[in-house]
Amino acid sequence: PCFDPQTVVEQGDETSASEDPPATELELLSAKFHFVDLAGSERLKRTGATGDRIKEGININFGLLALGNVICALTTPTVLDKMVHIPYRDSKLTRLLQDSLGGNSRTLMIACISPSDCDYVETLNTLKYANRAKDIKNKVIANQDKSSKLIGTLRSRIAELEAELLDFKQGRITVSDGVESFNDQYRENVLLQADVSQLRIRIKALQETVEMLRARNVQLLAEKMKDVQEYVFLRVMISKEKEGDAFGNAVRVYIDELESLRCALMESHATNEQLHQQMNRWKAIAANNAPKMHIDYLANCAAVISNSSGNNAGRVTPTPTFSLIQEAKADIKRMKQSITE
Repeated sequence: PCFDPQTVVEQGDETSASEDPPATELELLSAKFHFVDLAGSERLKRTGATGDRIKEGININFGLLALGNVICALTTPTVLDKMVHIPYRDSKLTRLLQDSLGGNSRTLMIACISPSDCDYVETLNTLKYANRAKDIKNKVIANQDKSSKLIGTLRSRIAELEAELLDFKQGRITVSDGVESFNDQYRENVLLQADVSQLRIRIKALQETVEMLRARNVQLLAEKMKDVQEYVFLRVMISKEKEGDAFGNAVRVYIDELESLRCALMESHATNEQLHQQMNRWKAIAANNAPKMHIDYLANCAAVISNSSGNNAGRVTPTPTFSLIQEAKADIKRMKQSITE
C-alpha cells in the first residue's frame, strides 16, 4: 500500500472595494492510496501453465523485472550530484507506482514467503527483492508553500488599509484630537441609503399588489363576459320557445281540421257501402223473383234517392257517393225499360 499526501492552498480573490468581505483561505488536503498485488514470480517450469497462462506469467515477470530495475536505480547512490535515470516508463506497473516509490509518499511492501525447503530459491529471491526495496528512503512532506499563507494574510491586510485610506480621502472618516469619527455627511448618506432601500422594498411590494389586482380584474371581466353570454343565450332560447308555441298552435288547428274532414270522409264511405249493399240486394230480387212486382217499389226508391240527393245538392259538393247514386238511378231506369219491353 502507498500513501501520497498533498496539500493545496486556495485563496480568495483580492477585494477591489472596501465594502467587500476579506479574502477567505481554503485549505484542501488531497491524498492517493495505491494497493497493488504483485502476484507470484514462480518459474514457468514449476507452474506447469499452458496457453494463455504462459503469456500471463511472462507479462507478470516482465513487470516485476521492470519494478526491480526501478528499485535498483532508486537505491543507487548518486555520484557528484548527478541525477540517475529512473526507468518508470518501461512498464505499466512502474508508471502506476511512480508516485509511490520515489515520490512524496510512504511505501509498505509485504513479502510472502514459504518455509518449505522446496521453495528455497523463490524465498531467497523474494527476500532479496524486499531488502532492495527497503533501502529506498522517502522524505514525506506536505506539498504546501509556507509563504503562501503569509502572502494571503498580507494581501488581506493591504486590502483593509486601502479601504481605510479611501475612506479618509473621500471624507468618510475624520480625525479630531487623535480620535477617528465618521463625517456627518457620510452618516447622512448612510441614512438616506437606508431610506432608499426601504422605499425600494415598498415599491416592490406595491408592484406585486398591482399585478395581483390586475390579474383579479382580468378574472372578473372574464366572469362578467361569461354571464352576459349566458344571459343572451337564455333570451334567445326564450324567444325561440315563444315562436315555437305560436307555430304549435297553428299546427294544432290544422290537425283538428284534418281530423274532422277525415271523420266526415269515413262517414260518407260507410253510407256509400250501405247503399251499394241495398242496391245489389234489390237487383238480385228484381232479376230473379218478381220483376214486375217491384217496378213501382224501385221507382219509389229512385224517387226517394232523387229527393235525398236534391235536398243535399245545395249544401254538399259532388263526391264519389253522389256519383254512385247517379249510376244507381241510371241502372234502375235501364231495368225499368227492359221490364216494360
